[in-house]
Amino acid sequence: MTMKGVFICLSVLVTFAVARPNYNGERHMTLGDDITANKRVFVVGDVHGCLDELRLLLERADVLNRDRNTIKSDAIVVFAGDITNRGPRNLDTLKFVRKSGAYQVRGNHEDNLNNNPNGYSWFRHASGKDRRYLQSLPYTITISRFNTVVVHAGLLPGKPIHEQSRTVMTRMRNIAFDNFGNPLPIERPGRGREWARYWNGPQDVVFGHDAARNLQIRSKSIGLDTNCWRGGRLTGVFLPISARNIVSKGCGNYCPPDGSNC
Repeated sequence: MTMKGVFICLSVLVTFAVARPNYNGERHMTLGDDITANKRVFVVGDVHGCLDELRLLLERADVLNRDRNTIKSDAIVVFAGDITNRGPRNLDTLKFVRKSGAYQVRGNHEDNLNNNPNGYSWFRHASGKDRRYLQSLPYTITISRFNTVVVHAGLLPGKPIHEQSRTVMTRMRNIAFDNFGNPLPIERPGRGREWARYWNGPQDVVFGHDAARNLQIRSKSIGLDTNCWRGGRLTGVFLPISARNIVSKGCGNYCPPDGSNC
């Protein structure tokens, strides 16, 4: 073998030498400064099975290795949940994220798959590793260096993270208030106002889930669900959260021909 051949082989080996997260079934995860030091942190909104667009987004953000399967060593990528269902390449997307070295929080669609694994035809072909991966995902990931929490749906103001309910973290869109001024999580539009309107910290929050409102940018939060699978965009943001740190990619429209479930 020539020296050029040796170099190519070594390059391939290095490219695939990616450490994968070990969640250990913890409900809340923290990435300390020892993990994120000197690394760019990029958070991605709801992918919903749009793997082709995801790869293009990660390339645009310059966080994907040339093998197009693994995250670069100088970057941390965190997915804000709902990586599958609705789009054209659900199982491929699940396997890609699981093997890429990226981090992920669980959303309502991950919970749906865990609770009803036989309810989705594509998921019947998932491996045991795929299923255990989904079951192990945390509901929040805190990035200490940027004082930022990634969660799929949202957080109730005034409550510590460890007191937030699963419904709040995976399904809440709005907040209403009871007669005593206590915030109540609302899943469906029509009552209350968007929860992020009332969020004043102390942490910044990056979330997805609320596609109807598209991109949401506030001083202490940013919402990244921008309707990728319905012909919108797939959106990510580098931390710290800022409009100038947003990267996005246009997506195909994968709505069923009859327009159902769109």
